[in-house]
Amino acid sequence: MTELANPNKACCSPLIYEIPRIPPVVAEGYEPKGTYKAFGSFEKAYVTGSSGSGRAIINIYDAFGFNAQGIQGADILANLTNALVVIPDFFKGNAASHDLFPPKTDEDQAKIQDWFAKSGNFALHIDELDEAVEELRKSEGADVKIGSVGYCWGGKMATVYAKDASKLKGIACVHPGRVDANDATSLAVPIGLFPSADEPVEECEKFMKAMSEKPFASKNQYKHYHSVHHGFAAARGDLKDPEVKKQYTDVYERTAAFFNSVFED
Repeated sequence: MTELANPNKACCSPLIYEIPRIPPVVAEGYEPKGTYKAFGSFEKAYVTGSSGSGRAIINIYDAFGFNAQGIQGADILANLTNALVVIPDFFKGNAASHDLFPPKTDEDQAKIQDWFAKSGNFALHIDELDEAVEELRKSEGADVKIGSVGYCWGGKMATVYAKDASKLKGIACVHPGRVDANDATSLAVPIGLFPSADEPVEECEKFMKAMSEKPFASKNQYKHYHSVHHGFAAARGDLKDPEVKKQYTDVYERTAAFFNSVFED
């Protein structure tokens, strides 16, 4: 492990993170370490890691649903944090189509808007996320420490949910969608914010400035991944590209370090 001072200038207090190192990331043909099974009210979820460890992470996928890059990432987080990691199937098989992004026609744009109004409607999944938290408290014990990591759609979902510090210990948002500094006002837990080159720098910095005023500001973590595109750590990440693979490795190590920090309390 190596030590890294918190690089987030928006944070008030310096913090030393231990950054765990992972085995080489597999670019193609990754073999999952966990299993797909029912989880609470979800008919399908990917579950990996250490049950009974007192730690759990709810992994909220991006708009494209289950994907090899995200599954590998979940296994990495489970390994580096000694946590049980669960990816619930919020979309129930109705994930967005890769073919629609980016939209090429007005028809594509209409289909995207329709998807966000239905399967991708954040409001429709808040109760489901709450159910996932409660299911972990049942299966892992009332004192289990729970965090959540989200990608793109999932990053926004985690942010709008985390208004109650009794539910989660912290959230990590990797190339989050629809970054809005106003969301920081109601955020009640530490955040690891890891945007890509496609997320607005000014809005991300405003978000972290607002988070610097929270009593837990020293736990926040921020790094802007300017050399890689939106989706690099999830469904749109081309791990055969050396730079994407490098930053994929870095963001998962950094996310694991963030959760190890917030789980210590």
